Amino acid sequence: MSLLSNKISEFLEDKLITDRMTELWTNFVKYGNPTPTVTQLVPVHWPTVTRDRWHYVELDTMLRVSSRPYFMTAWRFLISFIRRRNATKKATNSQRRIQHQR
Repeated sequence: MSLLSNKISEFLEDKLITDRMTELWTNFVKYGNPTPTVTQLVPVHWPTVTRDRWHYVELDTMLRVSSRPYFMTAWRFLISFIRRRNATKKATNSQRRIQHQR
């Protein structure tokens, strides 16, 4: 393969991935669903995330739907930790204000 044909191939792959990403985001904004219908450009259905399965699409020249049952467990822990910490900070700040007003 020549250098030119390699560059063309890379460009076409990049354009395909860009077009797919654009369609997924546009569908998500318009319909609240990145894959409301299966199309030639996006030939997969991205299932809704459930409590037990965290579905995602692998974006490459080939689209593939996968899922992980415990992928987001660490994120859930982190988010709940941050929420608890913020709630504690708010409570502490409120108590300080009350004590300061006395």
